[in-house]
Amino acid sequence: MSPATIILERLAELRRKLTAWLVVDGLSRVLAAAVLIGAADLLLDWSFQMDRPQRAVMLVLSLGALATVAYRRLWRPLTRSASDEALALRIEEQNPVLHERLISALQLAKLKSPPAGASPQMTNAVIEQGVAAARQLNLASLLDRKRLAWNGALLAVAVAALGGTAAAGMMNDTIALWFQRNLLLSEREWPQDVHFQIVGAKDDVLMVPRGDDWLLEAEVTEESRRVPVEAWLEIRGERQQRRMDSVAAESRRFQVQLAAVNDPIEFRIVESSAASAWTKLEVVDRPEVRELSLTATPPAYTKQPGNALLAEGGPYQLLKGTALMIRGNASKRLSKATISHGKTSSELSVSPAGDFEIELAPGDVQDGDYALTLMDTESIQMPGRSEPMPLTSRVPTTFRLKLLGDKPPQVQAKLKGVSGVVTTRALIPIEGRLSDDFALAAARLQRRHRLENAESDVTGTIDLAESTQLGGAVADLSAEFDLEPLAIPPGVSVSFFVEADDFNDVTGPGVGRSSVFVARVVTDAEFRASLLAREREQAVELGKRLKLEEELLTETKSLDAATRGVTELEGPQRDQLARIRKRQKTIGEDAAKVARKFEEIVAEIRNNRIEEVEPAPLQARLRDRIIAPLWKVSTDEVDAVLLALDQTTKSIQVPAERGKRLNEAATAQQRLVDRLREILSQMEQAQGFQEAVNLLLEVQKAQEDVLKRTEQEKQDAIRRLLEPGKRN
Repeated sequence: MSPATIILERLAELRRKLTAWLVVDGLSRVLAAAVLIGAADLLLDWSFQMDRPQRAVMLVLSLGALATVAYRRLWRPLTRSASDEALALRIEEQNPVLHERLISALQLAKLKSPPAGASPQMTNAVIEQGVAAARQLNLASLLDRKRLAWNGALLAVAVAALGGTAAAGMMNDTIALWFQRNLLLSEREWPQDVHFQIVGAKDDVLMVPRGDDWLLEAEVTEESRRVPVEAWLEIRGERQQRRMDSVAAESRRFQVQLAAVNDPIEFRIVESSAASAWTKLEVVDRPEVRELSLTATPPAYTKQPGNALLAEGGPYQLLKGTALMIRGNASKRLSKATISHGKTSSELSVSPAGDFEIELAPGDVQDGDYALTLMDTESIQMPGRSEPMPLTSRVPTTFRLKLLGDKPPQVQAKLKGVSGVVTTRALIPIEGRLSDDFALAAARLQRRHRLENAESDVTGTIDLAESTQLGGAVADLSAEFDLEPLAIPPGVSVSFFVEADDFNDVTGPGVGRSSVFVARVVTDAEFRASLLAREREQAVELGKRLKLEEELLTETKSLDAATRGVTELEGPQRDQLARIRKRQKTIGEDAAKVARKFEEIVAEIRNNRIEEVEPAPLQARLRDRIIAPLWKVSTDEVDAVLLALDQTTKSIQVPAERGKRLNEAATAQQRLVDRLREILSQMEQAQGFQEAVNLLLEVQKAQEDVLKRTEQEKQDAIRRLLEPGKRN
């Protein structure tokens, strides 16, 4: 064996011993650190009931610490391999007596030939000395034996502790539970004498509607060995805990109010020495109405199409008998949707896409408020409830309906050419206008009268379908009510009115009525006397207008005389001229009114059939001698005066022209006075003629009464003669 080999073997042996020493040193530190870290982690977790994230952090920190110790005390020393020269120098440092013979021998032994200038004998001698020194070395003395012993003891203790812990883990739940919680990161809890159960939570998840105020409740379970005096809510990420209130009626329950929950959180319930598992609070959106449309379909008789009601409107006014279609879309899938009105509730059809709809029949559409409630497919146990229930809309969508009855037709009617006094043969013209919101179905005249000593009224109906155009919303009425077929005796009053029906088959039909007309049936003589009285009234009125016209004529002549030769009229004179013109125009208007009154009299004569044989002298006389002249007075004659007065005003600054025009006005007024006098004369003649006719009619009536009484007495005498024979 060469000298170099001997030295290298001794160094290799030293290297093996050094490696063993380093292994014992490193393992003792690593295992001791593991025991200390495990004990500290056990103590912390036992004391503070760490949650999974906290335990995960502790596990990472523990593994990091162990890795650091293993790296520094085991891996790094073992991976640093010292060279033979370094080991030789280290030996020389601990053994100064070698005087560098070991390192010199090692270096020379590795040379293939002696150094230049050195003798081989001397070189071999140095090598032999180094080999001898290597053989004599006590390698064990080169290592720190005390530290090795300490490390060995520490390693044994650590191994024993770890072994004991492993054995205890099989027999003691505490070690096994620590292993599962801190190494396997399970959610098992430490043994504790108080256990909390979150009311409404399932699998450590509590569902809460988004935006709701939520009463969070925790209950101490029955297996708890004691009931804590107080409990606290701990929310992950918040430093401060919230004190929970104890429910007075239930000592095992604690509660705290969470306001407007909008975000998910994690929480647990803690007390002095116990804590619940971490529970996730997840927010769930309530189903809400995203779109809503209401379509109202009016009753069929209206022939109106369905119309969409404006969103966010209301109250919606609908016709009675209207059907209502409700359609909409929800913000999420639905399990159910209901529409309620008072105590009545109806279920809507729903689709997987969140659509819902229902058609309310006319009988189901009522006055009042409707509430639309949506139900989620998810169920949540709400505070105060013992069982989960579907989540509903936070606030039901509401709308209000107001049902309106179909207005009855409007009937406007008036009598034309008759007054409140009619003859037994009167033909009463009726004009009017019928209207309805939708369409007119029928029109008729209702009449009623009661005969003397009768116990009931005589009534009747006259169909007016041929007198108007039905079927539309508006119709003009032109009808005649003939009294002659009714044979109503004089002295009886007859009342009548026009009524119309619509097509309302829901609440109707609607019936509209005109005002009631009342006419008293009189004899021809009484009717003529009434006409005569009215003619006299109009004659008096016309006489007043004649007197006014004569005063105007005098005033015009006076103004003409007072202003002759005057260059400019003074203020009072100008006012006088304007006043004359205004009064003159009024006289013309009054003459037209009298003419219309006489036209009404003529119409009444015609409609009451006073003159049934043509020609009708009374009507002709009134038309030709009174009415036509009056119209001429109100237009031509008065217009001539007004024209002259207007020209006077235009030439007021020219005395000669002004005087000429005033003279023309006075001349026209004189013609007007003459015409009015002539008309009044015709009225007086007509009145005298009418009085004579009325007298003859009265005589005729008296004769008829005498004949009637004579005939009645004759019949009574015959009856008296026959009655004794009947008794025999």
